[in-house]
Amino acid sequence: MRLVAKHLTLAYTEGKRVIDNVDFEIPDHSLVSLLGPSGSGKSTILNMIAGLLTPTEGQIFFEDTDVTNLNVAQRNIGMVFQNYALYPNMTVADNIGFPLKIAKLAKAKRKEEIMRLAKLTHVDDQLSKRPAELSGGQQQRVAIARALARKPAVLLLDEPLSNLDAKLRTEMRQEIARIQKQTGVTTIFVTHDQNEAMHISDKILLLSDGVIQQYAAPNDLYDHPKNIFTAKFIGDPQINLFDNQETLNFFQKIFEGNIATVGIRPDSLSTIKNDFSIKLPAVLKSYTKFGAEELSVFTFFDEKLNGENVDGVNQEMVGKDVDLYVPLREIHGFDDNGIGVEPVISKGAIR
Repeated sequence: MRLVAKHLTLAYTEGKRVIDNVDFEIPDHSLVSLLGPSGSGKSTILNMIAGLLTPTEGQIFFEDTDVTNLNVAQRNIGMVFQNYALYPNMTVADNIGFPLKIAKLAKAKRKEEIMRLAKLTHVDDQLSKRPAELSGGQQQRVAIARALARKPAVLLLDEPLSNLDAKLRTEMRQEIARIQKQTGVTTIFVTHDQNEAMHISDKILLLSDGVIQQYAAPNDLYDHPKNIFTAKFIGDPQINLFDNQETLNFFQKIFEGNIATVGIRPDSLSTIKNDFSIKLPAVLKSYTKFGAEELSVFTFFDEKLNGENVDGVNQEMVGKDVDLYVPLREIHGFDDNGIGVEPVISKGAIR
């Protein structure tokens, strides 16, 4: 099911827009994450798609059908919340089969579909148990199976991993991606965790204060941020940003338009030169290693410059001058309004 939002707006009070004139399209068979900080409007948009909230202005389409004023039951959606809301007195099999029972599916067909969904979500060995006997991850799988039992046109997942520990979150985001690929159901996944969104999504819709900051594939948000908000929100460690005039003058030669801020991601730094990179004269101030992760702190024009896994750098170099190189395509410029300015990527840009 292709989903389209046109001029979507929600205002709780006069003049205060929680969602402000949002337009987007979610392709059929795709998994799209709504990502942003608390209060950015992620769950609000999800609830409007579900029919739990009615937009003040704008329209929502499932394919060519305007569903803006349809209630939840009329929209053919499946939902999984942060609280899985399983029926505690029912077995796993009965929880999964409840929507099928409501739909009056024949008992034999119902049993067959319950087993299919249980196998899909890897809970086929838990069918006789009740929710209290299951782990958090197993409960989530049952909730997803129950949501899929309705054969939804759109599956909505609202922070479904937030109650799980770190290891289980990693496992379950992989499972959600697998289930979505196997079923092909259009899925919208709400999260505030960029790592979840980056790993699970075909595209990410990044929000701040009810406005779309960027809507693109995960790597595009990282490699080609359209504004400073995107550059800062995506990436851990956070991008290095410089706005002092001396640093801007140094980088201005690789940009056609005027820049007010320059951004360099910590993992863009290297001690290896190539024809399409620029040299940064720096001093290594500190170096720490945490397993596979190496974090370095340099000074560059008396400004702090963080590096991650910078090749050729080690503890013995602390306090010494280091020539760092950054590929031109990985230097991000931003104008006075915080909008991205592309660098000129050619050998001739460096003199």
